[in-house]
Amino acid sequence: MYFYYVIHLINQKMKKILLFTLSILMATIVFGQSNDPIPSYNVFVQGNVSFIESAVNITNNVNFSADKRDMNVSNDGTGTIPFKGSGGSIIVVIYRLDHSISLGPYVIPPQQNLSVPIDNNPWGVTVVAVSVAYVSVWIDDGDNGQ
Repeated sequence: MYFYYVIHLINQKMKKILLFTLSILMATIVFGQSNDPIPSYNVFVQGNVSFIESAVNITNNVNFSADKRDMNVSNDGTGTIPFKGSGGSIIVVIYRLDHSISLGPYVIPPQQNLSVPIDNNPWGVTVVAVSVAYVSVWIDDGDNGQ
């Protein structure tokens, strides 16, 4: 009888520890990822970074008469770590903010650009860099080069 009581106490403590650990893990995942606006240039990326088209950008800078726009992502290398142009490839996923469309994943080697046609809805980009990289993300609507 004593054995079952001890097991019950251990299970209660383990449940609390497991719940606490899962809470910390979820908070790290949710709050540990940075969000940068689109456009962003020469952003230091190590791990995951999200770029999100802001509402201000959508309402003020988008040419709504254009049927398509181009999402541009550039892997600018590692800057001065150890020298510009070195570093690894990045993985890019482009997605509509309502999550109805996801494009990719695309692999972009250092010093290369990716251009993907998108529509006039708000979009986001997730970049994953295994090593460090500098990344630029911008939208070209064919009118003003932004």
